[in-house]
Amino acid sequence: MAGLTVKSDGVELRVIDRGSKNKTTLLFLHGFPDCHEVWSHQIDALSKDYRVIAFDLRGAGESTSPDSKSGYSMRHMLKDIDAVLDATVGSEAKVHLIGHDWGSIIGWSYVMDRHRSSRLLSWTSMSGPHIALAMSRLQRSLMVGSTDHRKAAIDQLAHSWYTLAMFVPGFGRGLASLKPAQVWRAIMRMGGVSADDPYLDKTATQAKALLNNWPMYSQNLMSPEFKMPPRNCIHVPTQLIVPLDDAFVRPILFRGLERYVTNLSKVEIDANHWAQRQQPEMITSLIRDFVASFAEETAAA
Repeated sequence: MAGLTVKSDGVELRVIDRGSKNKTTLLFLHGFPDCHEVWSHQIDALSKDYRVIAFDLRGAGESTSPDSKSGYSMRHMLKDIDAVLDATVGSEAKVHLIGHDWGSIIGWSYVMDRHRSSRLLSWTSMSGPHIALAMSRLQRSLMVGSTDHRKAAIDQLAHSWYTLAMFVPGFGRGLASLKPAQVWRAIMRMGGVSADDPYLDKTATQAKALLNNWPMYSQNLMSPEFKMPPRNCIHVPTQLIVPLDDAFVRPILFRGLERYVTNLSKVEIDANHWAQRQQPEMITSLIRDFVASFAEETAAA
């Protein structure tokens, strides 16, 4: 697997580049605290027909960590995507972006940036909402929503136990520091990763990221950078994949998204949080079919 190191805003990013450089490019973003290998099934399958690029987010996998907690703020992570694109496809080429978990959260900020979104052909999001929209949805559902909406919001809060623990000073990090590899292995199993999945063997790497990337939550969840966006602000064609059995991110966080995305395709699937590990063929097909639809549109035109 071809790889290179890209310097970006105080860190060095490990980048994987597979497939022919003459083909359409897909860029994958992983979540917290995964590494690019969470997408290994999709990378292997799709690199036969596309150029596939993936990288370890700052502080994860083989990428280095920033010097301070502020280095995990969203503005730095968006610069990382720019740096990877500049180093691989150049400043003019456009790519299809795919994100999961925090990779999806970062991706939403990328597609909402007018300049940055011009670098994208499409956007596929799974198990990661736009933070401001998600917070607004929860608040409205709890305060003025119907009984069903309030129940859904309470259900999401219950499934966000790990996030709440992170904001108790010393508690969450202290718990994870005791046996980080075991903690992360248990979380992955809870999220649908099977006991025989070789990705579980990456727990030592993920355990390092679990501790390194802790500030990703504190620097971003309550950040003033995340303001409510205007209606119809996302013009990048978007595929939203919603695993209905997600142990951490519930469907309520994506309600009303069509008010902000002008071209939205929503697919609900019976899968858990790590659907790309649990049902790899399904996720690969969803990505392939969505990306291929743009080639067909171009040919028809």
